[in-house]
Amino acid sequence: PRPHQRLPFLQLNYLVPATCCVIILFVFDLPAYTSPTNFPAVLSLFLLYGWSITPIMYPASFWFEVPSSAYVFLIVINLFIGITATVATFLLQLFEHDKDLKVVNSYLKSCFLIFPNYNLGHGLMEMAYNEYINEYYAKIGVCRCGVGGRHRALRPAVHGQFDKMKSPFEWDIVTRGLVAMTVEGFVGFFLTIMCQYNFLRQP
Repeated sequence: PRPHQRLPFLQLNYLVPATCCVIILFVFDLPAYTSPTNFPAVLSLFLLYGWSITPIMYPASFWFEVPSSAYVFLIVINLFIGITATVATFLLQLFEHDKDLKVVNSYLKSCFLIFPNYNLGHGLMEMAYNEYINEYYAKIGVCRCGVGGRHRALRPAVHGQFDKMKSPFEWDIVTRGLVAMTVEGFVGFFLTIMCQYNFLRQP
């Protein structure tokens, strides 16, 4: 079969390691990823990562004499870009009180969206950070003062803490990366077809 006809089969193969990753998350019982609120976002990240990374890596095999060399090369590059970009934006986020660094971080986050590995890593990291922040607000928000065996109503100031709790599907947490990977999947599939019919390479 032609390469673009193999893509659905390759993406189905991707579901095997993706399923193993999900099982590992449940084995270690990580609430940041396995809670009913966060798990749909984790599942969406893994599924769309497979959708985007497979057709993006496939065209590179046309420029290598040995296709396996292309995959090894791209795996190394993707790991380097994914880890470096994710860590860089996370560290810059810690210094957002500096206006210049905040602008730089904003630009970098937008530029790195073209890399599926960054979208996956950044999404998972942001979800964990958001979960810990939500836990903090939940603890101070449900604090009640017991008087005579009864509980008084929540203080008005405490109600505002619940408004600060965010869904993992907030645009800046996961959704922006999901949209980027959806688009990248279609672009990669288009590039694969172009390469197959020698539009982007010499016959």
